[in-house]
Amino acid sequence: MKIKKTITMSEVGLDSRVNLEQLFCIMQDAITVLFEQLKLSNYYMRTIHHGIWVFSKNKVTVNKRPYFNEEVIIESNIVEVDQLRVYVKTKCLSKKKELYFEGVTECCAIDYETFRFIKTSNLKIPFKIEEVNTKYDFIESEMEYLSTFRITMPLVDSSNHLNNAKAVLPIALTLSKEETENIYSSKFELAIKYSKQAMLNSEAKIYMNKKADRIDFAYKDNNDVVLELGYIKLL
Repeated sequence: MKIKKTITMSEVGLDSRVNLEQLFCIMQDAITVLFEQLKLSNYYMRTIHHGIWVFSKNKVTVNKRPYFNEEVIIESNIVEVDQLRVYVKTKCLSKKKELYFEGVTECCAIDYETFRFIKTSNLKIPFKIEEVNTKYDFIESEMEYLSTFRITMPLVDSSNHLNNAKAVLPIALTLSKEETENIYSSKFELAIKYSKQAMLNSEAKIYMNKKADRIDFAYKDNNDVVLELGYIKLL
Protein backbone atom coordinates (compact mmCIF):
# COMPACT_ATOMS: atom_id res chain seq x y z
CA MET A 1 0.00 0.00 0.00
CA LYS A 2 1.36 3.41 -0.98
CA ILE A 3 -0.20 6.81 -0.36
CA LYS A 4 0.88 10.43 -0.63
CA LYS A 5 0.14 12.84 2.20
CA THR A 6 0.98 16.37 3.20
CA ILE A 7 2.26 17.01 6.72
CA THR A 8 -0.28 19.16 8.56
CA MET A 9 0.15 21.79 11.26
CA SER A 10 -1.34 19.48 13.92
CA GLU A 11 1.39 16.90 13.23
CA VAL A 12 4.39 19.13 13.95
CA GLY A 13 6.02 20.70 16.99
CA LEU A 14 8.00 23.86 17.73
CA ASP A 15 10.57 23.09 15.05
CA SER A 16 7.83 22.60 12.42
CA ARG A 17 8.73 18.91 12.06
CA VAL A 18 6.68 15.84 12.93
CA ASN A 19 6.64 15.25 16.70
CA LEU A 20 6.95 12.00 18.69
CA GLU A 21 3.24 11.27 19.02
CA GLN A 22 2.49 11.90 15.36
CA LEU A 23 5.17 9.47 14.20
CA PHE A 24 3.05 6.66 15.64
CA CYS A 25 -0.20 8.28 14.47
CA ILE A 26 1.02 8.34 10.86
CA MET A 27 2.00 4.68 11.11
CA GLN A 28 -1.33 3.71 12.70
CA ASP A 29 -3.33 5.54 10.03
CA ALA A 30 -1.32 3.83 7.28
CA ILE A 31 -1.92 0.40 8.80
CA THR A 32 -5.63 1.17 9.04
CA VAL A 33 -5.75 2.00 5.32
CA LEU A 34 -3.74 -1.14 4.49
CA PHE A 35 -6.08 -3.40 6.46
CA GLU A 36 -9.11 -1.79 4.85
CA GLN A 37 -7.69 -2.46 1.39
CA LEU A 38 -7.04 -6.10 2.33
CA LYS A 39 -10.53 -6.47 3.85
CA LEU A 40 -8.95 -6.98 7.25
CA SER A 41 -10.21 -3.84 8.99
CA ASN A 42 -11.76 -4.09 12.45
CA TYR A 43 -15.22 -3.81 10.86
CA TYR A 44 -14.44 -6.82 8.69
CA MET A 45 -12.81 -8.65 11.60
CA ARG A 46 -15.86 -8.13 13.83
CA THR A 47 -18.30 -9.13 11.11
CA ILE A 48 -16.52 -12.21 9.77
CA HIS A 49 -14.16 -13.38 12.52
CA HIS A 50 -15.73 -12.06 15.72
CA GLY A 51 -12.42 -10.35 16.44
CA ILE A 52 -10.41 -7.17 16.55
CA TRP A 53 -6.80 -6.20 15.94
CA VAL A 54 -4.53 -5.20 18.78
CA PHE A 55 -0.98 -3.88 18.60
CA SER A 56 1.43 -5.83 20.80
CA LYS A 57 4.64 -3.95 19.93
CA ASN A 58 5.51 -0.84 17.98
CA LYS A 59 8.94 0.41 16.95
CA VAL A 60 10.06 3.25 14.71
CA THR A 61 13.58 4.22 13.65
CA VAL A 62 13.80 7.90 12.76
CA ASN A 63 16.52 9.20 10.45
CA LYS A 64 14.86 12.55 9.84
CA ARG A 65 11.44 14.02 10.55
CA PRO A 66 9.38 15.53 7.71
CA TYR A 67 8.41 19.17 8.04
CA PHE A 68 5.16 21.14 7.89
CA ASN A 69 3.46 21.21 4.48
CA GLU A 70 5.91 18.72 3.00
CA GLU A 71 4.49 16.07 0.72
CA VAL A 72 5.68 12.59 1.69
CA ILE A 73 5.11 9.03 0.52
CA ILE A 74 3.86 6.48 3.05
CA GLU A 75 4.32 2.80 2.30
CA SER A 76 2.81 0.12 4.52
CA ASN A 77 2.92 -3.61 3.88
CA ILE A 78 2.59 -6.90 5.72
CA VAL A 79 6.10 -8.32 5.63
CA GLU A 80 6.01 -11.32 7.93
CA VAL A 81 3.37 -13.61 9.41
CA ASP A 82 3.62 -16.38 11.98
CA GLN A 83 0.87 -18.47 13.56
CA LEU A 84 -0.41 -15.67 15.81
CA ARG A 85 1.27 -12.43 14.71
CA VAL A 86 1.34 -10.15 11.75
CA TYR A 87 4.26 -7.77 11.23
CA VAL A 88 3.65 -4.59 9.28
CA LYS A 89 6.46 -2.40 8.00
CA THR A 90 5.66 1.25 7.42
CA LYS A 91 8.01 3.67 5.68
CA CYS A 92 7.90 7.44 5.28
CA LEU A 93 9.81 8.72 2.25
CA SER A 94 10.48 12.14 0.80
CA LYS A 95 9.47 12.92 -2.78
CA LYS A 96 13.09 12.12 -3.68
CA LYS A 97 12.70 8.70 -2.00
CA GLU A 98 14.90 9.62 0.99
CA LEU A 99 13.95 7.43 3.97
CA TYR A 100 12.66 9.61 6.81
CA PHE A 101 11.49 6.93 9.20
CA GLU A 102 10.64 3.25 9.20
CA GLY A 103 8.49 1.37 11.66
CA VAL A 104 7.64 -2.23 12.44
CA THR A 105 4.32 -2.94 14.13
CA GLU A 106 3.47 -6.32 15.65
CA CYS A 107 -0.27 -7.02 15.45
CA CYS A 108 -2.42 -9.82 16.85
CA ALA A 109 -6.03 -10.68 16.10
CA ILE A 110 -8.11 -11.64 19.15
CA ASP A 111 -11.70 -12.67 19.76
CA TYR A 112 -13.32 -9.58 21.30
CA GLU A 113 -15.30 -11.59 23.88
CA THR A 114 -12.99 -14.47 24.87
CA PHE A 115 -9.74 -12.52 24.19
CA ARG A 116 -8.25 -15.64 22.68
CA PHE A 117 -5.89 -15.33 19.73
CA ILE A 118 -7.25 -15.86 16.23
CA LYS A 119 -4.81 -17.86 14.13
CA THR A 120 -3.50 -15.96 11.11
CA SER A 121 -4.13 -19.03 8.94
CA ASN A 122 -7.85 -18.35 9.38
CA LEU A 123 -7.50 -14.84 7.94
CA LYS A 124 -6.00 -15.74 4.52
CA ILE A 125 -3.56 -12.87 4.69
CA PRO A 126 -1.68 -12.04 1.47
CA PHE A 127 1.88 -11.10 2.23
CA LYS A 128 5.40 -10.85 0.90
CA ILE A 129 8.14 -12.01 3.23
CA GLU A 130 10.91 -9.51 3.87
CA GLU A 131 13.66 -9.41 6.43
CA VAL A 132 12.16 -7.60 9.43
CA ASN A 133 13.97 -6.59 12.59
CA THR A 134 11.86 -7.71 15.54
CA LYS A 135 14.56 -7.16 18.16
CA TYR A 136 13.77 -4.81 21.03
CA ASP A 137 15.81 -3.34 23.85
CA PHE A 138 13.28 -3.03 26.67
CA ILE A 139 14.58 -2.51 30.22
CA GLU A 140 12.06 -2.76 33.07
CA SER A 141 14.37 -2.33 36.05
CA GLU A 142 16.05 0.77 37.50
CA MET A 143 13.16 3.13 36.84
CA GLU A 144 11.77 5.58 39.36
CA TYR A 145 8.20 6.77 39.85
CA LEU A 146 7.63 10.13 38.18
CA SER A 147 3.90 10.96 38.14
CA THR A 148 0.37 9.62 37.64
CA PHE A 149 -2.05 10.41 34.84
CA ARG A 150 -5.65 9.47 34.14
CA ILE A 151 -6.78 7.84 30.89
CA THR A 152 -9.21 10.50 29.66
CA MET A 153 -11.47 10.60 26.60
CA PRO A 154 -8.96 12.33 24.26
CA LEU A 155 -6.51 9.48 24.86
CA VAL A 156 -8.77 6.49 24.15
CA ASP A 157 -9.86 4.80 20.93
CA SER A 158 -13.04 2.97 19.93
CA SER A 159 -12.02 0.00 22.08
CA ASN A 160 -12.24 2.19 25.20
CA HIS A 161 -8.54 1.94 26.07
CA LEU A 162 -5.43 4.07 25.65
CA ASN A 163 -4.87 4.56 21.93
CA ASN A 164 -1.71 2.82 20.70
CA ALA A 165 -0.40 5.87 18.89
CA LYS A 166 -1.20 8.26 21.74
CA ALA A 167 0.58 6.09 24.31
CA VAL A 168 3.76 8.11 23.81
CA LEU A 169 2.03 11.43 24.56
CA PRO A 170 2.25 11.29 28.41
CA ILE A 171 5.99 10.62 28.09
CA ALA A 172 6.47 13.44 25.59
CA LEU A 173 4.75 15.81 28.01
CA THR A 174 7.25 14.99 30.77
CA LEU A 175 10.29 15.85 28.64
CA SER A 176 11.89 19.25 28.86
CA LYS A 177 12.58 21.37 25.79
CA GLU A 178 16.29 20.51 26.09
CA GLU A 179 15.62 16.76 26.37
CA THR A 180 13.28 16.85 23.38
CA GLU A 181 15.79 18.79 21.29
CA ASN A 182 18.49 16.26 22.23
CA ILE A 183 16.34 13.44 20.86
CA TYR A 184 15.41 15.35 17.73
CA SER A 185 19.02 16.30 16.95
CA SER A 186 19.99 12.67 16.34
CA LYS A 187 18.83 9.53 14.65
CA PHE A 188 16.75 7.68 17.25
CA GLU A 189 14.61 4.62 17.94
CA LEU A 190 11.27 4.73 19.76
CA ALA A 191 9.57 1.51 20.85
CA ILE A 192 6.60 0.49 23.00
CA LYS A 193 5.38 -2.91 24.17
CA TYR A 194 1.66 -2.97 24.99
CA SER A 195 1.38 -5.49 27.83
CA LYS A 196 -2.08 -4.76 29.21
CA GLN A 197 -4.93 -2.45 28.25
CA ALA A 198 -5.12 0.87 30.07
CA MET A 199 -8.86 1.55 30.18
CA LEU A 200 -10.79 4.81 30.14
CA ASN A 201 -10.88 6.60 33.54
CA SER A 202 -8.23 4.34 35.03
CA GLU A 203 -4.96 5.72 36.36
CA ALA A 204 -1.47 4.93 35.13
CA LYS A 205 1.76 5.63 36.96
CA ILE A 206 4.75 6.76 34.93
CA TYR A 207 8.15 5.29 35.75
CA MET A 208 11.21 6.60 33.98
CA ASN A 209 14.98 6.42 33.80
CA LYS A 210 16.69 9.22 31.88
CA LYS A 211 20.22 8.97 30.52
CA ALA A 212 22.13 11.07 28.01
CA ASP A 213 21.59 8.61 25.16
CA ARG A 214 18.29 6.93 26.10
CA ILE A 215 15.10 7.23 28.11
CA ASP A 216 13.37 4.14 29.48
CA PHE A 217 9.76 4.37 30.63
CA ALA A 218 6.89 2.25 31.89
CA TYR A 219 3.23 2.71 32.71
CA LYS A 220 1.93 0.70 35.67
CA ASP A 221 -1.51 0.36 37.21
CA ASN A 222 -2.26 0.86 40.92
CA ASN A 223 -1.23 -2.74 41.57
CA ASP A 224 2.16 -2.11 39.93
CA VAL A 225 1.31 -4.32 36.96
CA VAL A 226 3.10 -3.10 33.83
CA LEU A 227 0.67 -1.73 31.26
CA GLU A 228 3.21 -0.53 28.73
CA LEU A 229 6.97 -0.58 28.50
CA GLY A 230 9.08 1.53 26.18
CA TYR A 231 12.25 3.40 25.38
CA ILE A 232 13.70 6.17 23.28
CA LYS A 233 17.36 5.74 22.43
CA LEU A 234 19.78 7.69 20.27
CA LEU A 235 21.48 5.76 17.48
